[in-house]
Amino acid sequence: MSGESKLFPSGTTRLCCYLAGLFALSRLACYAIGVRFVADLDNLIQIADPLLLKEDLFRTVLLLHYQPPLFNLFIGLVCKIFPGNFIQVLQLIYLVMGLCLCIAVFLLGLRLGLGRKWAFALSGVFTVTPATILLENWAFYSYPVALMLVLAALALNVFAETRKLAWLFCLFLLLAMVVLTRSMFHPLWLLLVPGALWLLLPECRRQIVTAALIPLLVVGLWMAKNYYTVGGFTTSTLLGMNFYKITIMQISDFQRVKMFANGRLSKFGLYANFESLDYYREKTGEVGSFLPSGIPILDNERTASGAPNFNHPAYVDISRRFLHDDLSVVRYRPAAYAGGVFGALSLYVQPPHDQIFNPENVKKIGPWVRVSDVILYGQLSSLWRDNYHTEFKSRIKLSESLPDIGLFVLAALLAIALYWPAALARGGLEGLRGPRGIAALFMLFTVAYVSGVVNLLEIGENARIRYEIEPLIWLLAASAFSSMRKLPPECDPDGA
Repeated sequence: MSGESKLFPSGTTRLCCYLAGLFALSRLACYAIGVRFVADLDNLIQIADPLLLKEDLFRTVLLLHYQPPLFNLFIGLVCKIFPGNFIQVLQLIYLVMGLCLCIAVFLLGLRLGLGRKWAFALSGVFTVTPATILLENWAFYSYPVALMLVLAALALNVFAETRKLAWLFCLFLLLAMVVLTRSMFHPLWLLLVPGALWLLLPECRRQIVTAALIPLLVVGLWMAKNYYTVGGFTTSTLLGMNFYKITIMQISDFQRVKMFANGRLSKFGLYANFESLDYYREKTGEVGSFLPSGIPILDNERTASGAPNFNHPAYVDISRRFLHDDLSVVRYRPAAYAGGVFGALSLYVQPPHDQIFNPENVKKIGPWVRVSDVILYGQLSSLWRDNYHTEFKSRIKLSESLPDIGLFVLAALLAIALYWPAALARGGLEGLRGPRGIAALFMLFTVAYVSGVVNLLEIGENARIRYEIEPLIWLLAASAFSSMRKLPPECDPDGA
């Protein structure tokens, strides 16, 4: 492998400038029609008490257990350093992320062999999709996670070409940041990447250990901290309450009562998830009490805005009881769980902007949303109705949701599933060890992981969650369709 690699191959700087111009013009146009950045920090359960993030940032972030820490640390630092104009600063940071995502998708497309024109077109279209515009104007973690995954694939590709330790460290640092931002990405997902590289690149094992050591250690220490403080060796202690929607919510109240009478559900399984501690005390009488620690993020039962503080230690036990009930539904009512999974899959292949809770901005770009639903995603029902909604769809009738499926999304996922495993197998070990093959393998693994986890554990926001791997899907599908049309992708990223 060559020790040198041009991140910006000859002749692509000009195209990157064109993409930057397209990005700037599209964002100015969005601002002109009224699209504004939304930072509704008080109403997101993923964000700890905003007041504590401003006034007690270090202890609040250090003692988080219900969420991974990085996004809260990011929000807290911005709010603390720029208290008077934190929304404007967040908007600027998200705009920079958007430009980086635009350029990174283009560069990764080149390295997957799409050619300059196709990579430019794909990146340009992706940059102006409604989901990209809406998520770029929302203080939420989906956008930074999407960026980090694209940058991780790019770093892996460049490392495979150059064998430079710095790129490998960037890869593992980015993956650790994803795990410490988004609880859906389990630490085992992170561990499997150096494990696979250890097998594929035996000559690089010393580099792999060196580069992975600190990122893995940081993730491990965070999980150990959670185990020490609340008894959960995990990055998030709310799995049971999240799993509730696709399990307990899929059975009727009568079935819940029957399972409770048979000893297969606890009292918690009879009631709603993500409620206040007072609610659970009143309904179950089984909420544990804790001595005050003197630390607000652990002691307060509610945030400053009055919302439940899900970082209170009592929620750890509540979530465990919900998880027991969730698994009981999977075991004793498998048909209900299977129905939930099929409903989740039907949501997963819908346009991602249909599940972004930003109604004012959606209204501003409403016509573009409808058009893109049809021409980019193949959602035929958008021809005769508006599919944007702000409520969680947790119980799905497949007969009603079939017209909402994005046929082009489904075709892209099928193309990826049919083409890439066979292509990587045909290339053999040498193909897998090459820059294009190893990057494609990581991307395929990540797409498969997210698709599996989100549809087995979640129902409601599946399409919006898919956006986090949407750039990877677009790039893999474009390369697959190019190959299946007998226009083989170029191996040389400098190729036109």
